[in-house]
Amino acid sequence: MPSDEPSEALAALNQALQAEIAERQWAEKALRESEARYRNLVSEVSDGLFIVGAQGIITFANRSLAKIHGLE
Repeated sequence: MPSDEPSEALAALNQALQAEIAERQWAEKALRESEARYRNLVSEVSDGLFIVGAQGIITFANRSLAKIHGLE
C-alpha cells in the first residue's frame, strides 16, 4: 500500500501558502487604506506641508502650501 506522506506534506504546504497569501492580501489592503487616509489628510489639511529630501530639495508640497505662497 503506497504511503500518503507526500500527499499530506503537499497538503500542509498548500495550506501554509494559502495562509501566507491571505495574510499578504490583508496587509496589502490595510496598506492601501492607510495610504488613502494619508493622501486625504495631506490634501485636505489647511496647513502647508512639504517634504525636503536629503539634498535639501523639496520633493513634495501640498496644495495648501501653494495657496499660502500665492502659487495657486
